Amino acid sequence: MGVSVKNKKLGGYFTIEAAFLMPVFICVIALLCYLGLYMCNRVLLLHDVYTAGLRGSLRQDLTNEEVVDYTLRQSRGGMPKYYAVSQIDRQARVKGNKLSVEFECEMQIPVYVLTWGNGKLIKKQWIINEKKTVDRTNPITFIRVCRKVEKAVEANKRR
Repeated sequence: MGVSVKNKKLGGYFTIEAAFLMPVFICVIALLCYLGLYMCNRVLLLHDVYTAGLRGSLRQDLTNEEVVDYTLRQSRGGMPKYYAVSQIDRQARVKGNKLSVEFECEMQIPVYVLTWGNGKLIKKQWIINEKKTVDRTNPITFIRVCRKVEKAVEANKRR
């Protein structure tokens, strides 16, 4: 009889500890899930920026304005793969021989959070911004120039 009384007196503190620790664990796990979704969205957005920049840079037959329109048109239609994102702001600019592509989106989160930089409460969103600048080069001309250089180097080695 002494053993059962002892267990009843000492067994309750596990419940109290679990009542305090379980909400903390659940919040940490939820935060890790949202950080994982944020990184997934960021990688997808970076991939879309690189793809749009590459597609636009290969179009040598178009003027600068047509390249911008073509790049923005080719980057549309990728929304189902993003998580908790309602829209993506797309911008493209051509300056000289460079094409700059910039995408920005806002990931919605269910609670207000503290930002890492200034420590203030912000809206229920995380902003993801990716930018890539590519050269508009003609790949056929580039390959031909590389072959000419290779032939010139080989001719110098033979002498």
